[in-house]
Amino acid sequence: MKTISITLPVYPSGNRYKGRFGAQRYAGFKRKIKQALKGYQLLAPKEDLRADVEITRYGSRLLDEDNLHFGSKSVIDVLRELGFFPDDSPKWITTTWHQVKSKRIDAKTVVVISWKKEA
Repeated sequence: MKTISITLPVYPSGNRYKGRFGAQRYAGFKRKIKQALKGYQLLAPKEDLRADVEITRYGSRLLDEDNLHFGSKSVIDVLRELGFFPDDSPKWITTTWHQVKSKRIDAKTVVVISWKKEA
């Protein structure tokens, strides 16, 4: 089993993706994540492996569960686009979310990906 840990900017609440400018905010945050992941792309597996993804959000306020999950959609989409897993369906990834209240200056998202071969 291969495991990597990636630290990214803190992702916003899922509510930020709603409304008139939601699609623009979503696209903008995806660009920011792609930029942050440039050096990590070489760590993506060359074969299709099942992934366990653990996302921990450190933010100045705690989000309710649906915003915690929906807000991380851009992170998962970019990881899929960069080849960290073939698809974001339950067949290929299992995702768990955690959140920790922290000072605004310490805000971040930590993503831990563990790959394993299908049994």
